[in-house]
Amino acid sequence: MSRSEGSHDRPSPVPGSEAARTEAGRAASDGWARFGVDERAVSDTLGYAITLGMILSMITFLYVSGVGTFGDLKSDARAVNADRAFEILDDNVRDVYARGAPSRAIELKLSDAQLSVVGNTEFEVTVTDPAGPTTNYPLSFVPIEYETGQTTMSYENGAVFRRNDGGGAVMDSRPPFVFTDDRTVMTSVVTRGSASVGGDGAVLIVAERTESQLLTDVDEAGGTPVTVQFDIESPNAPAWQRYLESSLPSGYTTIDGDPSDDTLAYSFETDRFVLRQTKLAVSLE
Repeated sequence: MSRSEGSHDRPSPVPGSEAARTEAGRAASDGWARFGVDERAVSDTLGYAITLGMILSMITFLYVSGVGTFGDLKSDARAVNADRAFEILDDNVRDVYARGAPSRAIELKLSDAQLSVVGNTEFEVTVTDPAGPTTNYPLSFVPIEYETGQTTMSYENGAVFRRNDGGGAVMDSRPPFVFTDDRTVMTSVVTRGSASVGGDGAVLIVAERTESQLLTDVDEAGGTPVTVQFDIESPNAPAWQRYLESSLPSGYTTIDGDPSDDTLAYSFETDRFVLRQTKLAVSLE
């Protein structure tokens, strides 16, 4: 049978010949080349897997740490909002006891927080008249408190306080007290009520004046000054301590200066002592 034109059969090389060795080398080279391709593919796959694992680990770390950071930022934001809200509350209540407004309403937005008008704090005032008897004025308050996370804002006796868990108390706004070398004038803001709201949403704090009166106005007699004593029982005692010790007339006496049990007591002398009281009914709507 004749072969097609242009078609040739290549004869097998003779074993041991130069052609056989060349053919074997070519086959080995092709095999190693294929092996190198497979090796690079495996290496690339492992590299991708390791890189992906590192990326996933970093994402997990950032997520876990980020959740905590986000929670802290959210808690801080709530505390800042509460602080601003109580600044507004303080100013509006001042309209009632100092500027003659019959009532004020303040809207406060809760965010995973608790707003309450509960509990009891005491601020007892004892006045010794040099020309008369000693009179005791037991002033009792129901504080307005906003609790969010580890921070509690409190309105008590005309002052605003901020307490942190384990961090004591700070007075953010001073009470309407005036201390000078020759006279002391106190306006006691007595808040009363019983209400509590928690969770999220807007709450209206309504403060309505129910009574305002002058409790006492005493002058020195024959050169003998008026003696006044304060006895305080409050969770904000550390802040009251710092305020009073920086404000009382010189020469005051510390009777109980340890606020760790929420109590304090001081006495001082003054040429004139004036004590006013405004009672407010507080409700939450």
